[in-house]
Amino acid sequence: VKSSDVHLVLVGKVFSDKPGIPEYLSIMDAIHKSPKSALIHPLGYIPGHYLGSLYSLATLYCQPSWDEGFGFPLLEAMALGCPVVSSDRGSMREVGGSAAVYFDPGSTELPRTLDEVLSDPDKRKEMASAGIAQAKRFSWDKVADSTMGVYRSL
Repeated sequence: VKSSDVHLVLVGKVFSDKPGIPEYLSIMDAIHKSPKSALIHPLGYIPGHYLGSLYSLATLYCQPSWDEGFGFPLLEAMALGCPVVSSDRGSMREVGGSAAVYFDPGSTELPRTLDEVLSDPDKRKEMASAGIAQAKRFSWDKVADSTMGVYRSL
């Protein structure tokens, strides 16, 4: 990204395990070669009870997945007022709705998309408000009701 003071915090078990898989090695190589490597922080696995603090402190949350299940991290971030930039794969558009900004992970548009959101505080405020409202559309009560509806129909 263009900004010289934005920190990138990488969270995930892969950064704790330090496996020899090609994707991990490629990411670590890119970090070491980056002129902004001092601003990149691979934290590793973060227990769930700490994630809320990260979302609350983040300028934005980015989910660059190629494939994703339901998209809980998007909801967690949005529920705490963190703007979301996400790939357009899997369930992401359904979960994020119009509250998130999307990109194709197979293209080169991610840096431009991040720059657009990072450089516009008003847009981030709008996204935060829209994200809180979007997250409220999902609840475990609704899941239970829907599941019971399916069972009853069978």
